[in-house]
Amino acid sequence: MKTTTTTLSSDVSDLKLSNEAVKGAVQDTQKKIVAAESPSTIHYKGISITPGGFLAAETVTRTRATSGDINTPFTGIPFNAADLAHTTEKQFHSAPEPF
Repeated sequence: MKTTTTTLSSDVSDLKLSNEAVKGAVQDTQKKIVAAESPSTIHYKGISITPGGFLAAETVTRTRATSGDINTPFTGIPFNAADLAHTTEKQFHSAPEPF
């Protein structure tokens, strides 16, 4: 009975030591991960969000109004006799782009 108790006691102490070693390794890994992240990273409930992407701003100035978007529809350029041929057009678009 005494040897069984001694064996059991040593097994428990070995488990405690290995548990502490694993705990220390996990904490070291977590510190390395946090140190490697960008300072703009947002941490919320165990989730890390790093904002990214870019902001786009485009302008277009046309001497003939095509009523088009940023891309010029060359098939929609009016002839000289049309009223839109004598109207200028300026467009500005800005939008955040996803990352």
